[in-house]
Amino acid sequence: MRRFLPLSTVYCLLSTFFCLTVLIPLTLHAEGVEFHSQMGFLRLSLTDCIEMAFKNNLDVEVARLNPRIEDKDISIARARFDPVFKSTGEIRKDETPLNSIFITGSAPGEYTEHKKLMDATLTSLVPTGATISIQYNNLRNRRKPVSRGIIPINPSWNTFFEAKLTQPLLKGGGIFYNMSPIYIARNDKMKSIYAFRRTLGDVANATQKAYWNLVKAIEDLKAAHKSLQRAEEFLHRNKLQVEAGLLAPIEIVAAEEEVSARREAIIVAENAVRNKEDNLKQLMNLLSIETDIFSLAAGWSFS
Repeated sequence: MRRFLPLSTVYCLLSTFFCLTVLIPLTLHAEGVEFHSQMGFLRLSLTDCIEMAFKNNLDVEVARLNPRIEDKDISIARARFDPVFKSTGEIRKDETPLNSIFITGSAPGEYTEHKKLMDATLTSLVPTGATISIQYNNLRNRRKPVSRGIIPINPSWNTFFEAKLTQPLLKGGGIFYNMSPIYIARNDKMKSIYAFRRTLGDVANATQKAYWNLVKAIEDLKAAHKSLQRAEEFLHRNKLQVEAGLLAPIEIVAAEEEVSARREAIIVAENAVRNKEDNLKQLMNLLSIETDIFSLAAGWSFS
């Protein structure tokens, strides 16, 4: 006499096996099983179903994108510490009429002054909250006409350089305060990674459950076909016995009712297979594909 393990024990063993052999080795971008819409059926094992669910399931796809989105938030949080370079330039020409010969050294006329100014500033925020700034300024001034005795250097340069450090002591000061946006963004990324792993586990468990529900429905349909076959054989024997006068004709009516009941059971079983198949397709995002799933575990195709 054969002894079978309880169904709960079988599910527990299968869950452990597939978590160790399927969930861990599968990559985030599983290749899946190739198919096209003109196939009459799709031959899939449980591993294939989980792999296709990881590839096509919309919940998995959304959960896969969340860590990448959080990476952008980390980059944005770090950007406030990026140095900022600012540079400006100016070219100016001023013409002023003068009546004095002390500046121009000649008769009164037009006095022209050419100025070229360049200013560059580099500013950066450090994790302590301090602001470091470096500023460079260069001015070139050329006058025409000009008296050498009054202004001996022409053109002239005026250069300015400044380095400044500003550290707030209370508001805005401290490493933890300034780094907290980065810490929060990193924690959000870790949460999204854990959520992604949880989604993978949920989808894998749901796919496994839907797969075995489909297998069970197929087996029930097989049993319904066998029951119909037995009922038809029983009806045929009753007809022979009625013709031989061994049974009353009423026995044929009872056998026919049994055959009708078995045919009705097949219709119910077929609908159950369709429903279980649709549930599995939904997890694999294959509802738009007019393809029947051929379960390797059941060894039978609905088509």
